[in-house]
Amino acid sequence: MRYIMFLLAVMLFTTLSAKGLSGKWVATSNGERASLEFLSKNQLRYNGELLYYEIAGSNIRVADEYFGYVDYPYRLKKGVLYITFPEGYTLKFLHPKRVKSSKRSSGGGNDTYLLRGRLCSYSSSYNGGYSHSDMLYFDGNGRYSTGAQTYSSGDAGNYVNEGASDGGGSYSVSGINVYVQVDGGQSFQGKVTQRANNGVITGIEVNGKIFATGLCD
Repeated sequence: MRYIMFLLAVMLFTTLSAKGLSGKWVATSNGERASLEFLSKNQLRYNGELLYYEIAGSNIRVADEYFGYVDYPYRLKKGVLYITFPEGYTLKFLHPKRVKSSKRSSGGGNDTYLLRGRLCSYSSSYNGGYSHSDMLYFDGNGRYSTGAQTYSSGDAGNYVNEGASDGGGSYSVSGINVYVQVDGGQSFQGKVTQRANNGVITGIEVNGKIFATGLCD
């Protein structure tokens, strides 16, 4: 009977702890941001990567394909979530509702900082004598600029034309959704198609066109 009561207490503690951790949290360290979202009692997303977890005492126990599981000691104090990583450092996570400047600093989307750097599209002729790349440069803070490159070859030799990066606008990312607003023009909704292991976005689709880091020279 005492053992059954102990199991019930553990189950209750786990449920209450998971409930207290629910929702999305963000941390900033050395200019880098980390995103943590508790999706359910056993699933979370860290920087875009979906992981399985359980609450084991004062640890967030995350399933790992190599080690079976990894414990992340945590404590929740006055609405601040402190998590210690295996490398020994501790990150302080805040709920977005407590970070008043969150939307302003990330272009209106909590995951905007994960889309940064250059992404390219690519098209070419059948014989490879002509190719064209459109380029988007994302600053990680909600602004982007554009560029283009055209290559052609023939009897007169090879020709490369670098388009000026004079276009651009604003953007934001929320989950898999990408929102792009052209300065003084149209707005588009796209989606994330690729991510790196650390959650950084490496591919998107906007207005039917694929842009990816792998399509850049």
